Amino acid sequence: MTTVGFMIVGLEYAILLGVITGILNLIPYIGILTAGIISIIASLTATPDISIVLGVIIVIALTQLIDNNLLVPMIVSSKVQINAFVSIVGIIIGGAVAGVAGMFLAIPTIAILKVIFDRVGPLKPWGYLMSDDLPKIYRWGKIKLPLYGYENTTDTVNVDNEPQVSIFTETTTKPES
Repeated sequence: MTTVGFMIVGLEYAILLGVITGILNLIPYIGILTAGIISIIASLTATPDISIVLGVIIVIALTQLIDNNLLVPMIVSSKVQINAFVSIVGIIIGGAVAGVAGMFLAIPTIAILKVIFDRVGPLKPWGYLMSDDLPKIYRWGKIKLPLYGYENTTDTVNVDNEPQVSIFTETTTKPES
């Protein structure tokens, strides 16, 4: 899509810059900024015409608008909702650990970790911290926190302020005759 837009604008290296933009677009947030800067610098070195530079900016903005608001929600369908802060930190850590390849692999790794965290009971709070919205099923009032006393014995305390209600079964609710 970007390559076609660059060709319409009249950019000299439209195919090369479109492919570079498409590959760098796989890196969220940082990749498209880098691709935009590379495309603008390439358009400035190829021609002094400012209208082509403005066309490159409009093509990149329009492509991102269509990609982020139409294509990605339809394809991904919001299955794995990752917080923006977590993805940026993951990209930075991935870049520090493994360079550019780590930046490309950071988001899929975070998505895999989030799916695991959402499925494993004790790790659900980590999945909640990584998510973009509140979980639909998990109830936070059921968490039991340890109560440490003077003698280092542990008892559990209920976090929610709801009174403890006994659950009656058939045998306890039948009247005695």
